[in-house]
Amino acid sequence: NHGLATVPLVLASSLLEPRMSFIGMAVFYATATVSSLCVAVPLGAYLGPHLCMVAGMALFGAYVGGFALAICISASWLQWPLWLVASSAGGLAGGLVWTAQGTYYSAVAAALASATGKPAEVITGTLAGSFSFVFLSLEVLAKVCFSVLQHLHVPMHAIGVGYATLACLPAAAMFVAKPLACVSGSKVLSSPMSAAAEHVHRMLSLWRDPTVWLVSPT
Repeated sequence: NHGLATVPLVLASSLLEPRMSFIGMAVFYATATVSSLCVAVPLGAYLGPHLCMVAGMALFGAYVGGFALAICISASWLQWPLWLVASSAGGLAGGLVWTAQGTYYSAVAAALASATGKPAEVITGTLAGSFSFVFLSLEVLAKVCFSVLQHLHVPMHAIGVGYATLACLPAAAMFVAKPLACVSGSKVLSSPMSAAAEHVHRMLSLWRDPTVWLVSPT
């Protein structure tokens, strides 16, 4: 799902007007920042990591679908709103997915460690290696396949529909998957706004550490 969502970021500049693609990417990253800071924490606390990931994956599907529509439409006046709305959905999805999957990942590692009796560090390392390999492999494969399909003169609308469908399938699979009991979430919150404010405060407190500024470009 996330691997497919990286395709528009790479190909937008070659398939859309340069100015349109760059503004869309700026909207994507700006929305992702706001989502990570102010949306993901309170929404994740309310829905739980499982449903938060479902929502993020569905928005990633909408991002890919919006990109597919934008590249299939020749009218610039219609491309602009499609691409900008899709970019906003993709940025919101990025904040939700990356925040929620950290909690989900930790819960899965703890459950596996409890079930197998292996040290949590071993389970965490194994899962991290598997995740990195699968994620990067599928990301590269998605981009290569898009280029190959273009080279084979497959109609752009067919490629777009195919990629949008593939991007939505993981959201559906995650939705029907049984949530882990330890990450099912709670409907009782002190205050979603307080959670967002606390998250922003913690982020700002890290800015005093020069290590953050040295590592951030990587």
